[in-house]
Amino acid sequence: GKSQQLEAMRLQLAKTNAFSGTVRVNGYVRNNGWLGFKDVNNIVGTTGRNLPLQAIQIQLTDELNKYYDVYYRVHVS
Repeated sequence: GKSQQLEAMRLQLAKTNAFSGTVRVNGYVRNNGWLGFKDVNNIVGTTGRNLPLQAIQIQLTDELNKYYDVYYRVHVS
């Protein structure tokens, strides 16, 4: 009911596995464009500026990219 927008997000890995690599995240913010890929556990987007995070890209690196895929679902209303 409050019609609030998503301004920032942070991804975390649940546990470290035997494969090398990490997750990297890029965000598109209104009036700022693409912010550039950041490593997991860093905030993507802006805080306190009332600018919505309008799109994200998620990327796996090294062996994680070879053995895993990323799937995500978004609900927008």
